[in-house]
Amino acid sequence: MDIGPLLQEVSQVISDPLQSDQAYVCSWSHASWQPQHLHFVVQASWEHRKNILDRPGLFLQAAMFRTGEVLNQTAVEQFCEGARAAFKKM
Repeated sequence: MDIGPLLQEVSQVISDPLQSDQAYVCSWSHASWQPQHLHFVVQASWEHRKNILDRPGLFLQAAMFRTGEVLNQTAVEQFCEGARAAFKKM
């Protein structure tokens, strides 16, 4: 599978159950400041967050880390179960 369609599917699996307005896809490549491997971050985003966060896109990730908000473990596990089921259907 090509990376584009895969990232579209991942974005859909994340966006649908969370009812997000969109999904951001960011890629990072680094190891001691040298490109060696890739990380892809697929993140749901909602327009209403603009009221609490300064900037969209990659700035959203940094702002969310700064808040120190801890996610509910049960909710995360339930989301992951749903995502696994969605991927199996694809």
